This record gives sequence, structure tokens and C-alpha cells, in this order.
Amino acid sequence: DVPSALRKPKLFLLAAGVSQYRDSRIPSLALGAANAQAMLEAVLVNAASLYDVMPLALTDSSVTPNVWRSTVRQLESELRNVQADDLIVLFVSGHGLVDEATDQYYFVTANARYSDLVRQNYRDCLSFRELMSWVDVPCRKIAILDTCHSGAIQPLDSEHLKTAVRSLQGDMVLTLTAS
Repeated sequence: DVPSALRKPKLFLLAAGVSQYRDSRIPSLALGAANAQAMLEAVLVNAASLYDVMPLALTDSSVTPNVWRSTVRQLESELRNVQADDLIVLFVSGHGLVDEATDQYYFVTANARYSDLVRQNYRDCLSFRELMSWVDVPCRKIAILDTCHSGAIQPLDSEHLKTAVRSLQGDMVLTLTAS
């Protein structure tokens, strides 16, 4: 084992971006996939001197719930060995929505069907909870959600604000959203 003073911290980057959706009734986006690729390149160029970067980018047709779950499972062994100075960065870019019945945020994956979304069937989407499955990993974490409705992960009404702030403090996840 390398003494921690000599060890370069690890940066795990999970970037997912969708521009093209299987169902043509879901509007294409100009920059979803390009944003994920740009994030990957920016991290590789700018963080390599500080971190041992472990990048993973999924774009367009590779952004499905099954591929996401498989990717996270592959990272689990690495994430079991993190140290406090390591960093996990989640970046998603594409369509996002909120289930009005539950106020749950979902990232719309490439294989989602418009008819399912209309029926509030989100089986081909990733919930915020699933995107953040690594929230308990004992290191620093940043989540960047470049999607519509991503602000829904942090309710702003006074009734839920204290609960949201306490939840974020406990999870220690810095969250940046575009809404």
C-alpha cells in the first residue's frame, strides 16, 4: 500500500449525456452527449496533475438503465477502497423530468419511450436516488445535473427546505443543477 502522503487522490468521473433518443417523439438535444464528452475532456486536462483520474463517459445509445447499472457495479470494487481525499463527480446532461405524483426527479435515458413517460412509467429513466447510489461512499462528492427540472432534487418551499438541507448535509454531496 502506498502511504497516503505519497498517494495521489483518485477522481472518479461518471459522465452521461444524451442528445439522440430512440423514440423520435422525445426531442433531440444539440448538446447532451457533447456536454458529457466536454466534461470528460476538461477533467482529464485540468485535474490530471492533482488526481489519478478514472473517467467513464456514456453517451447517446449507451445511456440506458442497464448500462448505467452495469457500470456502477463495475466501479463498486474501486469505490470500496476510496479514501477521504478522493472525489466522485457525477455529470448528466439531457432531458430530465419530475414525476408529479411523487416529486421524484428522473434523468431520461436514450431508450425511453414517449408513451411510457406520458403514462408516468419511468422504467427507462434513472431516478436521482439511482444516479446517487454511491452517496454513502466515504469521500467528497459532486453531482452536476444539466437537465430540465434538476432543481427538483432540492425542494425550495419552506415546508421541505430544512429536510432537504439536512439530507444534503448528511450525504455531503455538493449538487449543481440547471433548472
